[in-house]
Amino acid sequence: MKVGAIKFVDEYAGRAMTGAAARLVRAKAAGEVRRVLFVKFWGLGSIVLASPAVRAARAAFPNARIDMLTLAENEAVCAHLGLFDRVHTVRIDRTGRFAADAARVLVNLRRAAYDAVVDLELFAYVSALAAAATGAPRRVGFAKGAAALFTETATFDPRRHVVESFRALATAFAGREPDTFDLEIPRSDAAAGSIAAKLAAAGVGPNDLVVAMNPNASPLALERRWPRASFAAIAARLTARFGAHVALVGSAAERKYVDGLVAELPGPALAVNLTGELSFSELVALVDRSAALVTNDSGPLHVASALDVPTVALFGPETPARYGPLASERLVFYAGLACSPCMSVENRKTVNCRYDALCMRSISIDDVWERVEPFVARVRAGHAARRVAR
Repeated sequence: MKVGAIKFVDEYAGRAMTGAAARLVRAKAAGEVRRVLFVKFWGLGSIVLASPAVRAARAAFPNARIDMLTLAENEAVCAHLGLFDRVHTVRIDRTGRFAADAARVLVNLRRAAYDAVVDLELFAYVSALAAAATGAPRRVGFAKGAAALFTETATFDPRRHVVESFRALATAFAGREPDTFDLEIPRSDAAAGSIAAKLAAAGVGPNDLVVAMNPNASPLALERRWPRASFAAIAARLTARFGAHVALVGSAAERKYVDGLVAELPGPALAVNLTGELSFSELVALVDRSAALVTNDSGPLHVASALDVPTVALFGPETPARYGPLASERLVFYAGLACSPCMSVENRKTVNCRYDALCMRSISIDDVWERVEPFVARVRAGHAARRVAR
């Protein structure tokens, strides 16, 4: 199933079903919170950003069972976070599989008898419908189109970082402001060892400078990609100036695109193409091993934020005000054209660009390098100190 078709069905069929369901759903008395379901379908990175809300729920209801409903492709990140007792998944690659998975999951959700459901989605109707279908007496979500299906809502503030909206949702659920809301992600010694072995096989020593690079963006909006040739030029300059090994990452579906980047590398560049070869835990370990991450607006950016790894982020269709890096050392490029941002929660994160992603193409290689060179020079010293401290 294509992302565009999924959005279309969710918006029109989902909206109609939400209207019908709102007339059928009856209020129930809420009792003790013993079983909680979180729902988040879209975005590996968004699940990472929402993880403090789950930790806040565990702090507020320490004896509760906490589960997750998400897409099958996000199962690994949920497992790595270690926050959920059970993860329900659905596949959307084929219509038949989605229908079968949805029917199976619906039965399991009803059997689980959840006391509360927290819908983390910012724009989807299907997540709110799933919340209503559980029969849970408490249903908490954002004040959006499907708000009629919720018993409690929180406001999504488009002027603030999305983490703050997740904080508002956690507050609405717990009934009080969380004591802490830190963005963090577990580290795995086994994954770190695996990454060390993979880098060693590519000729990268334990003391060599590694810069991770993510030239990809999920199918939700491929327009977020800075031109591939631009990434190739920065990779070559990182090698020439710092002797850096550039570790390229991405999903298996993105391998062909990244192979094209490797083919475009000008001159000698120390590139290690790990696209499609890493588990999520290994991605975390690789980003943690790196002195910095250079990335589009995509999932690895938020992994770096959770690890506090210095980040160079390139934005265009979306604004960094909502999804920018949160690492203490960060560098953001955003042309801020009159037509930007064109991708938002309000338009269901759909880019209808007539300018061939001019916002991304307007960010020049030389402008990026002028700021990236001193940035990497500064953070590599801190990276070396951090590794020694461990």
